[in-house]
Parts: sequence; C-alpha cells; structure tokens
Amino acid sequence: MAYQLNPVEQAKYALYEPLEEPIILHLEPTNICNLDCVMCPRKSFSKGLGRMPLDDFKTILSKFNKLKAINLTGWGEPTLHPQLFDMANYAADMGLEVTFTTNGTFLDEKTIGRIMASKVHNIVISFDFPASEEFEAIRRNSHFGPLLEGVLRICAAKADKKVFFSVVLSSLNFKQFEGILKIAKQAGINGINLEPIYDLHGHKVPSLSPEETQTFLDALPAFEAKYGVPVETVFYSRKHSWRNWLSKQRDICPYMNTGILFVNWTGDAAPCCHHPNKFYGNLLESDAKQVWKNLEPFREKDFKDDSFCKRCYVYRRWNTDASAVYVPHDPAKKGGIILKVEAIDPPAAQNAIQPMAQAQPASASDTISDSTPSIGQ
Repeated sequence: MAYQLNPVEQAKYALYEPLEEPIILHLEPTNICNLDCVMCPRKSFSKGLGRMPLDDFKTILSKFNKLKAINLTGWGEPTLHPQLFDMANYAADMGLEVTFTTNGTFLDEKTIGRIMASKVHNIVISFDFPASEEFEAIRRNSHFGPLLEGVLRICAAKADKKVFFSVVLSSLNFKQFEGILKIAKQAGINGINLEPIYDLHGHKVPSLSPEETQTFLDALPAFEAKYGVPVETVFYSRKHSWRNWLSKQRDICPYMNTGILFVNWTGDAAPCCHHPNKFYGNLLESDAKQVWKNLEPFREKDFKDDSFCKRCYVYRRWNTDASAVYVPHDPAKKGGIILKVEAIDPPAAQNAIQPMAQAQPASASDTISDSTPSIGQ
C-alpha cells in the first residue's frame, strides 16, 4: 500500500531505463520492539538493538537525489523511536511521501494526536486476525481489545491521511480473511496489503499450500467487491501481478530492480528487509549512487544463487497468473508488452514505453461474480 510506482514506471525502470540510484527508501528507525510475534525473524539478525539518531537520519537523506518516498519501517516498532515524527516531518518537507508501519499497540489518544499533527501521509497497521485469541497467540504480548479501539480511534481522526491494514497471510488465518475485511470496512480502513508468510528465517507459521492459495484467490475478488475495501498484493492477486511479469522478462528481482533500498538503523544498506545482514555500503559514509552501484552485481545476477533469494516469494512468483495482466506482444522483439485497460491508461503507457500493443479484453476469469464464495469450509 501507500506509495508505489505504477506498472508503466515499474516496467520502464526494470526493463528499459535502469535507475542510477534508489527512488524509494525503506528505512528502519529502530529495531526495538515490544512484541514477540511468532513469524518475525528479527531475533535471527546479528545487529544489536538501537535507534537511529535524528542527525544520522538527516545525513542519510542528504545522500539521495531522486527519492520519491520513504517508508519508516524495519524490524522494530517505529513508535518506540522518540523522534519518529521529527523524521517524518523532515522527510515530508523534502517532498517525500511518508509511510510508517506499526503493530498498533501504542495507538492511544496521545500517540494518535502526534500522528495527526505530523506530516505522515500513510499509516499501516499490522492486523492478522479478527479475533483476540488467535491474534494474541501469534502477536505475542499484544492485547487485541485496546488495539482494535486504537484502530477505530485513528480511522475516526485520520482526516486527509490514509490508514491501511497489513496482513501476513498463512494457513492459520486465510479462512478468517473475511472477518478482517468486515473490521476494515467498519473502521474505515483505506485498504489492505497482503503479504504471504514464507520461510526464510525458520519461523514456525505454516505457509499456504498451492490448494489453499488457489481457494483464496478464487474468493478474493468477490470479497473485495462485497466489502468495498481495496486489497493490494503484488504476490497473489492477478490484477497486481505485473511485478511477476517483469521478473519473467529478465529473470530479475522486481523489488531491487524498481528502485527500492533497505537501510537499517545503523545506516547499513541491504538489498531488502528480508536480507538485512547482506550489506553493500553505509549511507553515513557513502552516497546513494555508490551504494546502488555496489549492489548492481547482486541485483542483476548474483541473487539467483543466493540461498535467501531462492526461497523468496517475490522472486519465485509461485501461484501467480502473470499472463492475466501482461504478456509479450512479440516474444522475438525486445520490450514489447500488452497492458490491460484497467491496469493503466493506454495513452499514458504508450508515452512511457515503446512499442505498445493494444490492450486485450479481460477474460471471463477476471470478472467478479455476483455470488461471494467462501474460503474453505
């Protein structure tokens, strides 16, 4: 959710005009957290605990020339950083779209007041279950009742800000997704971002089987239409599988090749948040362009042999019907693509990418039925 490039921009940067430096920064204000979530791998990372000083934050932002957005999120709880909103305001004053993700446990009136007074654009709340017992069993040390009250409170106060849910989807909660949608609709959530659980760090939460994934996919469009809450996922939904199409064209990682960089609280730059101990420079010592250049061999080729990347859902593209959104209009010609009308305005696409084939009509499988199927009984 929040800021992301549109499909044309993604294709442009990943296939035709490689970026000289990152344009989207995922920066970790702190790796300190008050929860002990079952699926969280933060304890497996070797860095000690700490918070990024505000002066270091300003120094790091000064190293970038083309940033469009920043996500103040990492492997800790951002609201535990006393200067989180100073960081957010500083970034917003630079013209960046600012997002942060929170576990929601500190959404009391005081914190919400600070959020509303800040220049943050998007608030993302982790929300994996619609009931207290399951929620608290997975997000250990959390308390569902006060968290839900905080969700309702911040949505009531949000004004021009946007509030999203982030749902880590697994075999434990995919049958309860409709309950999450009901709460999202009641609260006034702007949308839901889905991320499938996957085992890179040895957690014990079961991922969806191929059968469960297909069951969920079949039900998702009707649920989205029924509750009127947009569901964003680049990994499951056919309409958002353009990143997967991109990765098939050049066998690339669509995360790294579209201008995203992860920086931890010490300033170390890594390929992504799930590979936070593989460093390619420190932004307190190097500029963004040099770090991006250092990362190029890994971004272009070496990641294919990396044990983490081989297991990553972004690269594997499992259970995604990429052809539903993009297909090569002529495999023998470099760069030709077809975009569906609902994915991006064709004239805009033609201006950005050449050659451009005429959009194909949606197939019957892409339409939303009148009935709402259930997700597994």
